[in-house]
Amino acid sequence: MAKKFKNELENCEIEMDDMKYEDTIFRSCTFIYSGGAFTGFKGCGFEKPYFTFDGAARNTVELLRGFYHGGLSRVVDEIFEDIRKNPPKRPTSH
Repeated sequence: MAKKFKNELENCEIEMDDMKYEDTIFRSCTFIYSGGAFTGFKGCGFEKPYFTFDGAARNTVELLRGFYHGGLSRVVDEIFEDIRKNPPKRPTSH
């Protein structure tokens, strides 16, 4: 996982897959997630962020959208309730 820290970024595209950002300020940036390894943010600030999904991540969003509008809205609600209640596990150091 690549790591970037102590930056101020504005009006740019941010690839999230396999990246970790620390102590970075993002202003009006577009975050692109394609389904890769967990991405981390530590001590970052976000002003007017926009998120978009590509590849496998986009497929997952479309699957959830289909569930929600296809009679399985309760399943999607349960997934998001689980997300709200259970923060991500921190990766262990090797």
